[in-house]
Amino acid sequence: MVKTAHHFGLDVRELLANRREHSDKRMLAIVLAHNLSLESTVALGRTFQRDHTTIMYNLKKGKELVNNSQMREHYHKIVDSILQDYYALRRQGWVA
Repeated sequence: MVKTAHHFGLDVRELLANRREHSDKRMLAIVLAHNLSLESTVALGRTFQRDHTTIMYNLKKGKELVNNSQMREHYHKIVDSILQDYYALRRQGWVA
């Protein structure tokens, strides 16, 4: 969620706010969190301060959103950034 917010130049609070202008970005963050963590919709709901049914809807619509070429590009850039951080931590011995 933090990486997605920073990627779009937002604060995490802005990403979580109930504002339509950030809904696609929040949806992308939910899809990323689900794909990378495999958390349940209930757990993701707690993280994103949403009901689990809202998370389920966002996952369904988010998959369609990621098929949009611009959002797909954002998706891959954020994943690359997360992986770079992971490998840097791994090289430093912080991750097994």
